[in-house]
Amino acid sequence: MFDSASKSKTHTLHTSAERVENKLRVCRCEASSSSFFSQVTTEKLFSNLSSILAAHQRFWQEVMRPMLQMARQTGRPFDPLMLEPGCLQFQERFPSYFQYCLEEEKAVDFTRRQMESNPHFNAFLTWVETHPQCSRMRLGDMQAKPHQRITKYPLLLKAILKTTEDPETQDSLKRMLSSINNFVDNIDNHLKQRHEELALFQCAQRIEGFDMMEGMSEEIDKHVREFCQFDLMSPVRGADPEVIRKLLLEDTVKIRGRKDSRVGYSRHVLCEASTHYITSYKVKEKKELYSFFECPVNHIVQ
Repeated sequence: MFDSASKSKTHTLHTSAERVENKLRVCRCEASSSSFFSQVTTEKLFSNLSSILAAHQRFWQEVMRPMLQMARQTGRPFDPLMLEPGCLQFQERFPSYFQYCLEEEKAVDFTRRQMESNPHFNAFLTWVETHPQCSRMRLGDMQAKPHQRITKYPLLLKAILKTTEDPETQDSLKRMLSSINNFVDNIDNHLKQRHEELALFQCAQRIEGFDMMEGMSEEIDKHVREFCQFDLMSPVRGADPEVIRKLLLEDTVKIRGRKDSRVGYSRHVLCEASTHYITSYKVKEKKELYSFFECPVNHIVQ
């Protein structure tokens, strides 16, 4: 039972890798042979999928296939201990996943825009998705397949662990599971951090700094201006270098004017709360930029 289940799992991994490679080859050949797709490339649709495919193939050849060959030669069940060296090297074997996951959203967005504006792309896509080699998979499923594939290895190891009684082998399988799960978690954490950095960067691009006081001479203005700039991307003072600010909330509010307590006298204000600051800044006239100004909290009414 253990032997047949493991053979089925490993065979599925190998055939899936071949299927993805065939899909990529079909898309590349057909797209490059048509003048209609001068702006559509496999890299824009699938990012660095070829690197991921190569990594899975190497993992099969160097880690999983030797175990399969040993079982066939000896007639004995698979020896899971042969998988441990390769599974403990997941971080080194699959670094291309970080780039793929970072660019996955961009690839999906590019596909959506092509489907909305390029009828030739839609016609080609219909042909590709109905091709026998694609097994009725849609393009979106193909783009998500690599991310799904990396999660299959823990499932394989869990299935093996359920049928394993030897304590030493169980401990080895648990170490392998921990290594692979840590790698998957690192990808998720890396993506989350990049998204947070992007949100903070976009916020920082809209801020000009504090408004200068009126009536200053040019000499004073020259020395003071540099202290009126606020860089959200700068390191946090007194914290470790890896600590970054995070945008927690962004919203618009109304505030009462200083000369009138009525709500009708208000400004368009954007308030943002980060991990280290709560900032308020107003829209500068005829610009998509903001400048800081002092806003008493008790003046905020909405």
